[in-house]
Amino acid sequence: MNFLKRLVIDASYSIDGSKSYQKQKRFFYNLLEEDSYKYKKYFDITMIMLIFASIAILIGEVKHDLDESLIYFNSYIISLIFLIEYLLRLWVNSSVSKIIINRYEYDSFIGRDFNLYKALRNVAATKFSYIFSLRAIIDLLAVLPFFHELRLLRIFILFRVFKLFRYTKSFQTLASVLATKKFEFLTLAMFSSIVIFVSSVLIYVMEANNPDSPINTLYEAIYWSVVTISTVGYGDITPITDEGRFVAMLVITAGIAVLAFTTSLFVSAFTEKLDEIREMKTIEDISNIKKFYLICGYEDVAR
Repeated sequence: MNFLKRLVIDASYSIDGSKSYQKQKRFFYNLLEEDSYKYKKYFDITMIMLIFASIAILIGEVKHDLDESLIYFNSYIISLIFLIEYLLRLWVNSSVSKIIINRYEYDSFIGRDFNLYKALRNVAATKFSYIFSLRAIIDLLAVLPFFHELRLLRIFILFRVFKLFRYTKSFQTLASVLATKKFEFLTLAMFSSIVIFVSSVLIYVMEANNPDSPINTLYEAIYWSVVTISTVGYGDITPITDEGRFVAMLVITAGIAVLAFTTSLFVSAFTEKLDEIREMKTIEDISNIKKFYLICGYEDVAR
């Protein structure tokens, strides 16, 4: 075994056996991920306050000349805090030392020389699986306003709102409920996309050559289709030809179907998970009680 392999293995065993290192990692894991940890709620409240402060500064900056210190705080300090949080989550998500040790012990068990390349590949695969998860992507997008000189990236401050899903149980419950109907929502999205595409092309073909029609571009046709299928119907763009109005009736009918299907999905998802949500709420309420007696059954001793 060459020097590099031995160095990596020794370092992995040293890190894995270090009590101070594991204690620090456990602390940050509990702070970031463990709902029952006593300090996590304070961390969550702090992060929520930073998110709302960031959005408030962004809104105020649109029409007011805010103090440079506020803009600096929003663009650099808050972004730096979110960057540190992102790196900490990446760190505690998995143990690099354990992955390397497992690979080494597996190779030793089957009598094969330690494959450092495969060990590092496993480490990279584990880390990248987290990096490309939805939550990690949102965390990364929330950091992009750090590059304040690129004004376009300041728009990503709005992605910090989605980080609220990490810090509030209500949002987490909502996300878990909707996740049970992932296939149905994907089917609905595909159906809606097809209807919007077909209706946009049809209304464009029917209306674009009419000089009196407000629909003269494909973009305006897509805008009209989205507004119509969502049953909003602003009325700022309406077809004037008979063919266009016929298409409008079809799209309105499809919009009613989409709205009904969406409502049924939400109701079905919450109905199926209602008992589980109530049970979780009961467990949470019990865990917040400092002193209590749990009585199983009701007999003389329970009176």
